[in-house]
Formats: sequence, structure tokens, C-alpha cells
Amino acid sequence: MKMVQKTTAGERINHWAMMISFTVLFLTGFGFAFHSLNWLNTIFGGNALASLFHKWGGLVFLVTVLISLGSYFAESISYGPEDKAWLDSYGGYLSRNVELPPQGKMNFGQKLFYLIVVIGCGLLISASGIALWLGPGPWSHVLHNLAFALMAFAVPVHIYLATAANPGVFRVMTRGTVSLEYAKKHYGKWVKEMGLE
Repeated sequence: MKMVQKTTAGERINHWAMMISFTVLFLTGFGFAFHSLNWLNTIFGGNALASLFHKWGGLVFLVTVLISLGSYFAESISYGPEDKAWLDSYGGYLSRNVELPPQGKMNFGQKLFYLIVVIGCGLLISASGIALWLGPGPWSHVLHNLAFALMAFAVPVHIYLATAANPGVFRVMTRGTVSLEYAKKHYGKWVKEMGLE
């Protein structure tokens, strides 16, 4: 089976650093936000150590978000007829009979996830987190919690779509490749542009 390279080693390392730091932030964040879940912070050695993990993990997360701009931002702000078709049909998620035109390296749903969740919420939660670290204010808490709520919903959906919902795709984050057959089906425009056919 012929494979095609979709991510670089640097992109995969950054993605794993983002995922690990997000997981630390997610668990400690729940531990701090809900008293009934405070036991989560015992995983990190108690509240004091969990607070340190949360603060410094947040800085690592921010760095990974900024690094990702070099990999995905330009592609995410491009918009073509294939993106409109994806949006008009909701990516085919509501019907099995939808025929989407060949997509670029990222489909419109992936672009939206990147721009809204990774960049928008990532920068918002980081900026409000730094503000809370320097001196708590009411708006910092509100913005931090709003970004957290959206990410707590969207990231698990992203993980599901990148694993169980699409078998064979997880290898993009381990080896950087997908099968040419899968790439043609889901990223046909990109395959043609790269001359991979």
C-alpha cells in the first residue's frame, strides 16, 4: 500500500507537546474548577504542585500554539469552492449520500477547528491564564472559563474524529503518513497539487 507524507517530524513533535500540555491543563483545570474533582490534583502531588504544573504547562501550550502558526495558519485562512461545498453540506456528516469535491490539505472543518479552537481559544485561554497568574480579575476568570468550556467539548470530538471515526488516520501523528487511497478520497485537491497521484 502506497503511503504519502502529510506531516513533518517537527509538526508531530509540536502536536504531541500540545496534546500532553493540554492534557495536564485539562485535568488540573477540572481539579481547580470543581471541588468534587479536586482529587484529580493528587495525581500531580496535591494542589500546590498541580498549580505549578498548570502554570508552566500553560506556557508550554502557548508556545506550541504559536509554533503551529508556521504549519497551519496559511492553509487555514485560504478559502475556495471546495470549502464552500464542505460548509454547504456540513462536511457530509448529516448524510451518507453527499459527494464532496476534492479537498485541499485541510478541509473546511479542520480549518475552522484550527482557527477557532487552537488559535482563538488557545490564545484566549493562554492570555487570560497569564493575567490570572499575574493578578486575578473577574474578566480573566470569565474568559478563561469560556475558552476552557469550548475546548473541553471540541478537543475530545477532534480526538474521536482523528482516531475511531477514521481508522488509519492516527498514523499521521505517529509516522506522518496516510495511505494514498485515503489521501485521494479525503484530500484529492492536495494530492493533485503535490503530484502524488
